[in-house]
Amino acid sequence: MDLVGFGIAVGCAALSLTIAGILVTKRVKNRRKWSRILEILAEFEGGCSTSTARLRQVVGAMTVEMHTGLASDGGSKLGMLCFVCED
Repeated sequence: MDLVGFGIAVGCAALSLTIAGILVTKRVKNRRKWSRILEILAEFEGGCSTSTARLRQVVGAMTVEMHTGLASDGGSKLGMLCFVCED
């Protein structure tokens, strides 16, 4: 009986080590995928970032164009809709 019990214990240990190995392998693969995804997102964020100074230039140019468009018809590069809101 001792030999049978020992065989069962060794079999259970081998099975649990195999299952643990499979789980660790899956976890490593998932981490690799996530790290690659995070690299892609960081690259995308870097490519899409715009400096604050550049955004302020765009806002200033749009403001000038809007005032030009309001001052005279057809004087602006921005297309604007003229309408009146009444209460």
